[in-house]
Amino acid sequence: MNLGHKKTDRFSVIVIPNHSCETRRMEVPRWYIKAGVGLLIGFLGFVTVSVWGWVHYRSAYIATEDIRVQNVAFDQERASLVAKITSLEQVVSRVDRFATKLEANSATKGELQTAIGPIAEGVSMPKLPSMSALTEISLDKTSPKLAMNDFHVKVDDLKDTADQVEQRLQRVYELRQDKMSYWASIPSLWPVAGFVTSGFGSRHAPLAGGSRFHEGIDIASPVGTPIKAPADGVVTFAGYKNGLGKCIVVDHGYGVSTMYGHNSMIDVKEGDRVKRGMVIAAIGMTGRTTGPHLHYQVMVDNVPVDPLKYLADRF
Repeated sequence: MNLGHKKTDRFSVIVIPNHSCETRRMEVPRWYIKAGVGLLIGFLGFVTVSVWGWVHYRSAYIATEDIRVQNVAFDQERASLVAKITSLEQVVSRVDRFATKLEANSATKGELQTAIGPIAEGVSMPKLPSMSALTEISLDKTSPKLAMNDFHVKVDDLKDTADQVEQRLQRVYELRQDKMSYWASIPSLWPVAGFVTSGFGSRHAPLAGGSRFHEGIDIASPVGTPIKAPADGVVTFAGYKNGLGKCIVVDHGYGVSTMYGHNSMIDVKEGDRVKRGMVIAAIGMTGRTTGPHLHYQVMVDNVPVDPLKYLADRF
């Protein structure tokens, strides 16, 4: 008789305790094992997918954060660059204003010759630096492939160049202003139309007799002829002096002053500022004089000098 094994859908589990002779037998359905294996496989799959998803999310988050940080850094760089370009534009604007001032204050050759006289022979006017290299630069033409750092360096170099040009123009402008003031202070304009009847130096004194040093020149002209300031200055004396009668003294700065004697009338007072060509008095015969004329005197550091060295050739 062939006895076959009876197929069962259960598993038997025999439990033998260590300190007991009694054994225990448990039967577990076959589908429990299959379900457990399925659950284990499903759990492992879930864990695997979860880990992969977390890693992917983390990578995406890190990439996004890097982009955000790069964007912030780019915005900061762009703001810094805009500030530098704005500063550069301001410097260029100031340079343009300095150049305009220098052009506006430039005197013509004839005016300079009249104003300078022989005292400044050989003095040349400062030459302005060229602005074309700076003002024609177009930042929009810069290659977009240029690295940000290189672009910053180029802008910084431009800023340094513009600052140097501005400083140079400032010095040139100040020098020009000082020279224009100096030229305006030189008594090169004839104070009155007339004829020189007595020059500078030793001469025979017409009233006192004998030889005396004449500290100026005498210019004969009719009574009432206007007397004009030969240069810009400030009136330091307007009154009466023994021998000179009604007299005026004008300080032109730079140690230069002029004196006008024998006037019939005085049109200015102490403290007044006078400009070249301004009427300050009129020819007269006050003081010790033999006829209507102007006693005109030039002093440099309070030492009388020959006025003819500073006067232009014509009235």
